[in-house]
Amino acid sequence: MKTLKYILLSCVVLGAVACDDFLVETPDTSVEKSGVYNSLSSAKAALAGCYGNMAGYNGYAFNYFHVLSVTSGMGVSIKANDVNLTTMNILPSDVNMTNAYNGMYETVRIANDIIDGMKSSTISIESEKNRIAGEAHFIRGLTYFNLVRLFGKVSLVTQPVLDYNEAQAPRADVSAVYTLIIDDLKAAYGMLPLPADKVEGHPHRYAAQALLAKVYLTLAGNTEGSEYWQKAYDAAKDVYDHGEYKLVRPYAKLFGSANKNNAESIFEIQFASAVNSGRLTETTFPVGHELMSNIATEGKSWGKTRPSQRAFDQFDEGDPRREASFVYGRYTNIFVAEANKKNILLYPTTKKREQVVQGIINWSINRVTRNIRHGRSITTL
Repeated sequence: MKTLKYILLSCVVLGAVACDDFLVETPDTSVEKSGVYNSLSSAKAALAGCYGNMAGYNGYAFNYFHVLSVTSGMGVSIKANDVNLTTMNILPSDVNMTNAYNGMYETVRIANDIIDGMKSSTISIESEKNRIAGEAHFIRGLTYFNLVRLFGKVSLVTQPVLDYNEAQAPRADVSAVYTLIIDDLKAAYGMLPLPADKVEGHPHRYAAQALLAKVYLTLAGNTEGSEYWQKAYDAAKDVYDHGEYKLVRPYAKLFGSANKNNAESIFEIQFASAVNSGRLTETTFPVGHELMSNIATEGKSWGKTRPSQRAFDQFDEGDPRREASFVYGRYTNIFVAEANKKNILLYPTTKKREQVVQGIINWSINRVTRNIRHGRSITTL
């Protein structure tokens, strides 16, 4: 019995000594921030995550694109909860606007982390360090450019947020936001590679310069004599002289996955090749269109954003830009089995246009007849 007591007492003492070490966790599935940016592969992965967020549902894949399309009058939505967007009576509770805003700040958050991490990175290849940091500056500048044009005064967050108080940044003046945008794009210009050394699908320095020219044009506005006109010209001329961009002919060859990252492309989001992962085409193409043949079920496409009649009517009949940019007239629904029902009519089919024109003519003739009958002036039409 005494021996047993000694054994138990020894176990308790050993347990007390080893307790602190036993409770210390050594996680195997997380990496310290310094480790992320000291490895070229993990730094590239962080940058890919930043692009992935831009291409996500709250970014260019839907919400940002959707908000711009619908509020501009160039797009229409069949969603009941988009009434306030289409009428420009946007409420603070609007889910699409909120998600687009949050998505952009998530992109800013990742870009800030990359920019900060690359400052102390021990990656030995200087050109790669500069490229990754330069792309993060480019992304942050572009994102704040989108934010300030949509919302005006916005919070300027330029460092990784470490606590709740840092996240509650006040809204900055529009001029301060544009100062950051210009500084970011100038930094990107100095860090990004020349066109010959760029990574396929990633921006080179003249993408940053082209965006900077657009920023200067925005700041010039309609102010005659603004200093920004000359700055915009100088930046654009630099791009023209060195950017190696070329116009794509014919116009239809500018678009489509087969023509991605072409000679006219300044900057492209690299969406997944599978439509089910791309989202943008799902929400804009009509149900059963042949270009959506890799969507297996009928309900997966064209439920949200469509071009408006106003957008379509900006192009003359026969304009190659209209032919390449719109699905209109009619198309064959690949999901429909019956031959006589496969042909789907879309705005503005010839039949529909003839009916509309004839209806206007009939209405005008009837109106003129009534006015003459009652002795009214025809000029009141």
